[in-house]
Amino acid sequence: MAEQPSQPVPPTESTLALSFLREDIQDVRQDVRQTNERIDVLRTEMSGRIDVLRTEMNGRIDALRTEMNERIDQTNERIDELGKQLDSRYARLMATLITCTGILVASLGTAVAVLK
Repeated sequence: MAEQPSQPVPPTESTLALSFLREDIQDVRQDVRQTNERIDVLRTEMSGRIDVLRTEMNGRIDALRTEMNERIDQTNERIDELGKQLDSRYARLMATLITCTGILVASLGTAVAVLK
């Protein structure tokens, strides 16, 4: 024959132990649910904050892009203006050189005519 336990556990104590274990398990489940809810709330808050930061950064980047484009346009206008000034000075220089050459040729022609 198989040996029987010397002192069996009374049913009332095991029932109480199971009740306590069930309560503890329910408490743990509730804690897990609350933790999941907190995580969901934090996730939602973080998503909102990230969206706000993304919008703000996009606005700043657009403003910087616009400012840089304006500065580039101003620089291009200055370069164009300087190019026009250089073209004008070059044209005056060429006109002066042509005039001087004409005067020099005329003077040489007069000098040759006088010396003959």
